[in-house]
Amino acid sequence: MALMIPDYTTEFTTGGERRFYEFLARFAKPDEKFTSWYLPDIQGREPDFILYCDEIGLIVFEIKDWSLDQIEEADRHTFVLQTGGQRRRLKSPLHQAREYLNSLMDRIKSDGRLVSKEQRFYGKPRIPLHCGVVFPNINRHAYRRRRLSEIIDENHVFFRDDLRHGSEICNDGTGGCFQS
Repeated sequence: MALMIPDYTTEFTTGGERRFYEFLARFAKPDEKFTSWYLPDIQGREPDFILYCDEIGLIVFEIKDWSLDQIEEADRHTFVLQTGGQRRRLKSPLHQAREYLNSLMDRIKSDGRLVSKEQRFYGKPRIPLHCGVVFPNINRHAYRRRRLSEIIDENHVFFRDDLRHGSEICNDGTGGCFQS
């Protein structure tokens, strides 16, 4: 099991966050390489998850429990949703994750221990930093059909199909599929 921080919780903001927590705990392999934080505090901001692995670096994940039919419009910066009879304009989840990533990068730079001292990379983080989105209620095929992969590339997304127990990721005991 990946190292989960907190190591046990029953309090989740959404069902999708609970499913992703359980998914990371069971399928982030090889286990000893991964550390995951749920709702970490980064300068007063709380991304849903941060995942760390030496080879991959840090990944900030934003979880959205949206269904595909709630999404009326989308572009790289905003998603317009119809929920509870109301139309809401929200930040793109990838844009939101990038904002958290930028806060994290500022924190790393101000700390100084994880920034390069080499002239060529001076002041840049020494670890790779990435961001991604989790849509636990949307499957990959429907996402493609709606052409949302033109908005958020599916290589930056975990879908419902990825999180289910019979998925390729969950069936791969080596962890290679998860890491890629």
